[in-house]
Amino acid sequence: MTSAAVTSTIDEDVQEFHQYAASAVDLSMVHASQTSVLSVIRSCRNWDADQRQSYLYRFNIHGPMSRPATSMPPIPLDTSIKIYLPSPSGNKTIVVKEESMTGGDETASAKKTVVEVWHGPSLVRRIPINEKQHGKVINDAAGFGSPVWSPDETCLLYSAERVPPKTESFWTSTTESIPGNQTPVRGGNNVFGLGQREHWGERYYMQEPILDLYIMNLLSGKIGQIQNVPNCFSPSYDNGSESVTLGQAVWHPSGYKVAFTAWNAGLPRRLGMIYCRNRASKIYETSVRKLLQSLLDLAPTEDDARDNDFVCQSNNLPYARSPRYVQTGESDRLVFLGSERAFVSHDFCMGIYRASSSDTVDCIVPVVSRPIDTGPKLFGMGFPGLFLAQLPLYRSLNGYLVVTSIYGSVQRVLRVDCCTGKVDLISLPQLDETTSQSVCAFGPNGDMIMAATSSTKPASLWFVASESLTQESAGGIVAVDGREIAVFDPVAASVYSTIATTFDIPFKMKVLSVGPSKIDGATSDPIQSILLLPKEASTTKKVPLIVVPHGGPHSCTFSNFVPGFAYLASKYAVLFPNYRGSIGFGQAPADSLLTRIGNVDVQDVMTSTKFAIEVVPEIDGQNIGICGGSHGGFLATHCTAQYPDFFKAAACRNPVTNIASMLTSTDIPDWCFAEAIGHFDPDRYQGPTKDEITAMYEKSPISTVEQVKTPTLVALGKIDLRVPHSQGLEWYHILRSKGIPTKLLLYPSDCHALDRDTTEADHWIHIRKWFDEYLH
Repeated sequence: MTSAAVTSTIDEDVQEFHQYAASAVDLSMVHASQTSVLSVIRSCRNWDADQRQSYLYRFNIHGPMSRPATSMPPIPLDTSIKIYLPSPSGNKTIVVKEESMTGGDETASAKKTVVEVWHGPSLVRRIPINEKQHGKVINDAAGFGSPVWSPDETCLLYSAERVPPKTESFWTSTTESIPGNQTPVRGGNNVFGLGQREHWGERYYMQEPILDLYIMNLLSGKIGQIQNVPNCFSPSYDNGSESVTLGQAVWHPSGYKVAFTAWNAGLPRRLGMIYCRNRASKIYETSVRKLLQSLLDLAPTEDDARDNDFVCQSNNLPYARSPRYVQTGESDRLVFLGSERAFVSHDFCMGIYRASSSDTVDCIVPVVSRPIDTGPKLFGMGFPGLFLAQLPLYRSLNGYLVVTSIYGSVQRVLRVDCCTGKVDLISLPQLDETTSQSVCAFGPNGDMIMAATSSTKPASLWFVASESLTQESAGGIVAVDGREIAVFDPVAASVYSTIATTFDIPFKMKVLSVGPSKIDGATSDPIQSILLLPKEASTTKKVPLIVVPHGGPHSCTFSNFVPGFAYLASKYAVLFPNYRGSIGFGQAPADSLLTRIGNVDVQDVMTSTKFAIEVVPEIDGQNIGICGGSHGGFLATHCTAQYPDFFKAAACRNPVTNIASMLTSTDIPDWCFAEAIGHFDPDRYQGPTKDEITAMYEKSPISTVEQVKTPTLVALGKIDLRVPHSQGLEWYHILRSKGIPTKLLLYPSDCHALDRDTTEADHWIHIRKWFDEYLH
């Protein structure tokens, strides 16, 4: 092939991936106002700047269900805007910005945080955050939480970084102003816990580890701190409030009380937080009446005597998060996600609990061991339990709580009766069973805004009337009326090439289910897989298959649109096996993988692959590739070692290859113990025994690497704290020494997900070209 032809092929590949990246719809904020205006922030890729560009969309959703919503052109938001938060009524908006502190020096790089308060179209106040008050305002909806408006829209409740202690070297002295008039700790620059902070691992290494709660008066700009919870975890290896970090705060509807989540930050070692929800946490409630008096200059009242100290509402549950107030009858009750069992897996089935007036908690929806036979069903499977990060931020609808949860290989919207605990499936008749759906927002009248997406279609928004949400269910399914509000047009990611404003996705999707008889006996749980198949594939024009097991392993691939997967599926059949251990199928199947990684999960991937080849005649069973990241990379490397003649090519993204050596360098050493050994005690951190190291090694792909024959591409992020890049490097160098075709992609500024905008594009283009070379 000539140089010009190669360049032309590369250009076509880049343009094709550009189209999928431009079509992705990632929503970070959806808000419906009292005036029937829907505001949406969409995050779009910008390869030229190697960052995300946010656009504000507005839609007029007033009118009958048959009338389409009218939209206005999207507005690009300045990159200095970190938070854009309309008030519940829609009359006000908070904008949190990071502005340069240039002063007279234009080269200065320091940033200051400014909170802008907008009333309608008017900017009524700019409130600077003094560096002596607190650090960065936290906006982490799936983790430590996001700011929330007070019920009367006069105050903002939020979590922010605690100002770290000031340190200086032994041979310097300073007279500069110190937050809280602290004396600098001389010689503390390099002391762990002082100048060197112990963070929360992957993604959080630039964030201060201890977060406090604050209330801001949006009229005066005054800021008050809610006292941190002292010594609420035992044992604690730090002193006092240093052992607790606070977040996920919400207001009581009265406006005089707040509830929040407190995490244990005083363990012998802080463990990685992102993707890992088994971190010790409690739900607390406290009055803020006196604090509001000082912030709002209110006169004391007789109710001041009712102020209490912190009240733990989660009793002795090892995990509790996501507090919310729901209206049941005439009262508002505090509910939250929790578990009565201390799991060692990083994600698991959660229950919904309700705070009680006694020292106990009431379980509304329990943890589900295996899918329930009665009630709603999807793909023939009953309700598998709740698998979700957070409860949504809105008040309940006539006693119902509407949540988004993983349900097998899809994401669906469920209705929970907060009195009886009955769970119903909310279904839009216009959408296919395989379409994933999620709650985005509720309007002031109780009308719901839902996002719908599948692996073959980027997200669109749907409007659901409140009256249909509260109707009686039939067989556990509530069929609701809905109308499509918007299908988002593509947004170019680069000046490199243009994109088509409309185009047809060139593949289709199926959900495959492997029965127990084909796994390992009648007692086994069925395995679901998602298959993407190019539309041009046929029995006479068969296509190679790429198998993509997910990471975790306690995660799930559900039917949402991912540019990298779409890019592969335009040319290849792509199979996503949700092997045993995946979430969304009940807790027992997830537990069944513990101590059996490298065995059961590998068997399930191979069983799913062979089943797809057997039942889908358009697949070329002689041309199979495998691609996975993290634990998916663990499975990809294991499969090529255990089945050296089955796969023609492999691509691994930050793979786990040697658990024994990963143990001392990862931010989640508990994962290594839990998955390989089956136990971990966070209160008694210790090194592994000789037998435990042996077990970890024997369950790792490295133990059988000498059997590998498969050409392998390895993509690594050099600042990955979850699976350090030394894991993939070891695999790459061994294969290279064996003379196996290998290719290494090394990204100096990327962490575990390899999701910086240019990195995402670069490594997926490389991956598909790798399969182009070896799958014929």
